[in-house]
Amino acid sequence: MALGKANELVAQDNKGSWRQSLQPFREAATHFEIANDLRALADTEYQMGWVEYNLLFEYEDGRRSAESAQAHFKAVGDLAGVHRAA
Repeated sequence: MALGKANELVAQDNKGSWRQSLQPFREAATHFEIANDLRALADTEYQMGWVEYNLLFEYEDGRRSAESAQAHFKAVGDLAGVHRAA
């Protein structure tokens, strides 16, 4: 549910909603981490990093999210994901 809420906020197409989307992205990431669903965790981190980097221009946060996504994509053997998050 949190991931859906995050994407709804991103779709609103304004900086305030993009910033608000980060909390539900974090909630979703925590949920997937607890569930040990590394693929969903990687996808969530990738999406959050994209918002941070490309929409909010928070380059360091975006880089950290992308690096975490890369590690989780690698852990599940998703080489396309690894390259996408690079």
